Amino acid sequence: NRANENKVKAVETREPVVVGRGTADIMETGVLKKFHDAPPPPPGAAPHNGVVLILYGGRFGGGYFLSYALPRMAEHFFRCYPYPLHVFYESSVGDDELLKIRRQVPMTNVTFELISFEKLPKGVTEEKVSRWKTEGAQKKFQGRGYRQMCRFWAGVVWGFNSLKPYKYYLRLDTDSIIPTVVPQDPFSKMVENHCSYGFNRLKGENPYVTTHLWDTVLQWGRTEPGFDSAARDRLTSFALKNNAYWGPMYYNNFEVGTFALKNHPLYKSFFTYVDTKEPFGIFRYRWGDAPLHTLPITAILEKDEYCNYTRKEFPYQHNPDKKDLKPISHGSCTG
Repeated sequence: NRANENKVKAVETREPVVVGRGTADIMETGVLKKFHDAPPPPPGAAPHNGVVLILYGGRFGGGYFLSYALPRMAEHFFRCYPYPLHVFYESSVGDDELLKIRRQVPMTNVTFELISFEKLPKGVTEEKVSRWKTEGAQKKFQGRGYRQMCRFWAGVVWGFNSLKPYKYYLRLDTDSIIPTVVPQDPFSKMVENHCSYGFNRLKGENPYVTTHLWDTVLQWGRTEPGFDSAARDRLTSFALKNNAYWGPMYYNNFEVGTFALKNHPLYKSFFTYVDTKEPFGIFRYRWGDAPLHTLPITAILEKDEYCNYTRKEFPYQHNPDKKDLKPISHGSCTG
């Protein structure tokens, strides 16, 4: 209603506060973080301390999300499980788009955090990125913006102060489709099974975008004291087939996890090494966030700390054609 819309507008246009570990951290990560506050969720609205994360803006925004993905998220998920939604957005996104997002998810709280992909990490220049993305096989793959997105999800985002109140997260993309009502609270499965990471698909990455990634893992391992024999055994038995790296990755356009995992010393050590050392593979070779987060997660977790979500437990499609989408279902929540 109009009263709620006015309240939302006041929240969204309030003078933002800068969050992070300080100006030096903001400059070092190359991400300017501004957080628009919002009221806390009502007591008992969601049984677990979780949040849903989405990056919106640039190539990761627009009509598909607003017209197809978000309405299905609202009706098939948030209506049944009103966890807060935290939206990261770029400066190109207008207030009208943010308000459209808020209007479509009236059953839960929505917060918006402004980020910028303008700055590159130390050691990477615009000239280098322009050259790297046009060399050899790299001509076939995504450019600067996509690589910044990979860096963001691989490591930068997990230390944001705005996310520190939460224990669990569910990441979705702007082309994530939830085709039917989700029959089970995904965070309940994590809690009941004592899981630290949840996924719905494991596959091998394109070898052209994992160039020298395993070599970098080995280099990092030789310098990281926390990468002990147990972590090494877990990782090598998972990542190698016939002594060759096959690029395994947990698809992370849908993933459920704990913030403690993504802030584990070994995870942070690996990302820092990848982000600050040659060959700067995120920008040079388009290393994706999926294989990058899979590697340290595998080194850290035991087998019984994973939750595998079937499509019956969490119905999911990634970027289906609009003509193939089923009508929105208004069925009862069964979770």
